[in-house]
Amino acid sequence: MRTAPTAFAACVVSLIAGSAAGATMTVTFGPGDHGEIVDGRAFGDDLFTVSATNFRHRVGGSAQLFDPLSGDTARDEDLLGAPFSKGNLVDAEGNLLVGVTQPELLLTIADYLTGSESDGIVDQPSDEGSRRNVTGRDGVRRSLTGEMVFSFDEAMDAERVRLGIVDTEKASINRSALHLVRDGAVVQTFSLNPTVSGEYGTPIFGDNSYNEFVFVAAQDFDEIVFEAGGSLGVSYVGLDGGTLIPSPGGAIAIVTIGGIVVARRRR
Repeated sequence: MRTAPTAFAACVVSLIAGSAAGATMTVTFGPGDHGEIVDGRAFGDDLFTVSATNFRHRVGGSAQLFDPLSGDTARDEDLLGAPFSKGNLVDAEGNLLVGVTQPELLLTIADYLTGSESDGIVDQPSDEGSRRNVTGRDGVRRSLTGEMVFSFDEAMDAERVRLGIVDTEKASINRSALHLVRDGAVVQTFSLNPTVSGEYGTPIFGDNSYNEFVFVAAQDFDEIVFEAGGSLGVSYVGLDGGTLIPSPGGAIAIVTIGGIVVARRRR
């Protein structure tokens, strides 16, 4: 049974010239404040930095934290939970499955930045729900609210990428796409519907839903680009598996986060 998403408090990094197999990791988006703008902030012991662009307003710097337990219904109650309405991470009553941790903060694409100018915290935060027709990273036209980018400073060789997503409405997911990028070029693109079923089964769509989406990676990557087709929030990013073989003269960083070993290849 895979370790449930949780916040990590400690990190030890060492370098070896060899390979590592069966690594796994899960990174959440704390600590932080409800409505805080976190564009450019590193998470997972500097494993990656986040950024976001709001396509409707054509505004970068839009990566925002949202507390699903805030009770803030003024702007976007669809991101609140638990209890959630449905999903593969909850039971029939919307309660979290045994071993699944309550998401403390979600990463969202800010609807607006009012109130963030002085203290970096948006007043009554909401995620963007309106769409524009734009050309995605893979050259395909889609109706999207914006994109979230997870930028690694070292190439990653993982067998699977996992995202925990709150508020996965079917229409939004049908428009969404996830791209793995290496050196600025898209090397693999995934639709979110249909998606690969992981340990928690097939996602169940709807307002206030909470699901894990699983993508099988066939290429190394140094960015994950998530193009959002509607209102939603990401609770964690996970990477599983892979055997890392460094390029000549390279090395592998072995990162231990909260007892979980993470392997990444140095570029």
